[in-house]
Order: sequence, then C-alpha cells, then structure tokens
Amino acid sequence: MKIICLHHAGGNGFRFYSWKKHLEGYQVFTLDLPGHGSRIQEPLLYDFDMVVHELTQQVVLKTEDDEAYVLFGHSMGGLMILHILDQLEEQGKRMPEGVILSGASVPEECPNRKKVKDMSEDEFLNMVYEQGGTSREIMETEEFRECFLPIIRADYTVLDEKKLLHRTEKFTVKAVIFNGEEDLGARGQEEKLKTYFEGQVPVVHFKGGHFYFDQQVSFVCEQIRNYIEKNFREECIHATAY
Repeated sequence: MKIICLHHAGGNGFRFYSWKKHLEGYQVFTLDLPGHGSRIQEPLLYDFDMVVHELTQQVVLKTEDDEAYVLFGHSMGGLMILHILDQLEEQGKRMPEGVILSGASVPEECPNRKKVKDMSEDEFLNMVYEQGGTSREIMETEEFRECFLPIIRADYTVLDEKKLLHRTEKFTVKAVIFNGEEDLGARGQEEKLKTYFEGQVPVVHFKGGHFYFDQQVSFVCEQIRNYIEKNFREECIHATAY
C-alpha cells in the first residue's frame, strides 16, 4: 500500500522523509508543489485552482498502477485533500482507501486575519511565527527572508483565495483526523470536517501544537500504521506480498 503525503503551507516533502524508516512495508511518497523542495527551481503557484489541479494530477500519476493508497495531508495539505477527492471523483479516477486529515481546516473556514497581500512583511512574519514550526532566530536570517519567505507567502496567497466545495453527496472514503492537543484552531474544525464524510470519522489527539509530529515521528507513524492495518487489512496483506 502507498501512503502519499501532502505538505503544509510553505513546507515540502522533505519533512516526511524520515517517515519511510518508521513505515517499513509501505511505499511512502511525498508531493511537492512547484517551487517547493525537490521542485525548487520551478515557478511558484499563486492560483488556488492551479494548485488543486497540480496536486490531483500528481496523485493520479502516483496511482496509475492501481495499487491501494492512503492520503495524508497536514494543514494546507489536509484542506487540499478534500478538493483532490472531489476532482478524483469527478474524473472517475481511483479513490484512496482512506485519508488522514492533520491540522486541517474546512473550505468554508475564514481565518480571522488580513489577507496576505494586505500585510506588511513584519505582520506576515509574526503570523508565520505564531503558526509554529519555525524559530524566531531562523526567521530573522537573510536566507530565510530571501529563500523561504516567498514560498510561504505564495502558499498563503493561495489559501486566501480558497474555494468552497459545492457537493450534494458526502465522500464515501474512510477518514481520520489527527490534531495536536494545543492546536485549538484545528480542533475547532473537527466537527465540520466530519460532515464531509459518510461514515464515522475518528479523531486522534497528540501532545503538542500544530506541528505535533515533529517531536514524536515514531509514535505518529505507529498510529498511521495502526489506522491502516485496522481499516484496510486485506489491502495491507496484498501490498506486503510484493
């Protein structure tokens, strides 16, 4: 079975690289948007629909062999999973066996802040710092401001223009929500996220904040393994046979 990971705003697939050794027996793939990580030389995207299309096409390419797969998306990646599911369904492509929504919000959520285009650089830096995951010392370096800040700004510009999902039916794929105990913003979205899915959606809380998995990679991967093996045992046995 494949586990396909989608990064947060301003992030890249390298954050999930260490997961491979903790999830032996699974094929762990990461998706980078243009201008991120392994695709750093490509132009950044600023349009919401283009990002959804790009990520959907990457998922389709990763799953052309028709092998069972699960999507894991953190923060922006979790939000994008909802739109990717919608596109996969519309295109008649293979759907994932399940999805793991981590630190995710719903499409209709409106953040209580200015749009990125209306923020000064200092205001934007403060917002990024409050999200966690980056120390103030790193953010004050010239390298961060020149190399990483434009990437983060591009992704938040995309999020400022996010679209609603106009659906008449709920998704039938299985889902689980992962959140840090201290991530009150994401925890406040849990009940709304559940409404997008037909079945029950369990919630798992971990110690920590928005980037709860950074300090407990092994434990989080163990929970991912448990979730997959509990819900998709037959697919796991099939995948291990190769």
